[in-house]
Amino acid sequence: MQVRSNIRAVNTTKDTAVNKWITFAGVMLLIGGTLNVIESIAMLANDNRFDSAELLFANLTAWGVIHLIVGGLQFLAAGLLFQRRAGGVVLAITIASISGIAHFMTIGVYPLWSVTVMAINFAIIFGLLSNDDAFG
Repeated sequence: MQVRSNIRAVNTTKDTAVNKWITFAGVMLLIGGTLNVIESIAMLANDNRFDSAELLFANLTAWGVIHLIVGGLQFLAAGLLFQRRAGGVVLAITIASISGIAHFMTIGVYPLWSVTVMAINFAIIFGLLSNDDAFG
């Protein structure tokens, strides 16, 4: 009987670690979604803090719309992750990838910010890919 209780404790610890990674990914998606929406509003308002000459292509309005859509999808993915739905993992990984690429494309505007957001997106992807068995 003693062996079974030890095995159960190990599984509970793994489940707790998995839940922490999923919660981390959900919270980071919420924060990223909020920041993307704020950034898109600033881009759509043609804020003078953005130098459109540093963009890889298109203009601030196009990038504002892209960031607004990505931010909205990040909110949706976070909600699905908190509900522990398998579709949330797929959407979260996809949106984190798209967000990372979008920030890479706008790296000339805010280099430090873009690298930080890309690192967070990669942490979200790592956390979800390494613990995808929780959605079985």
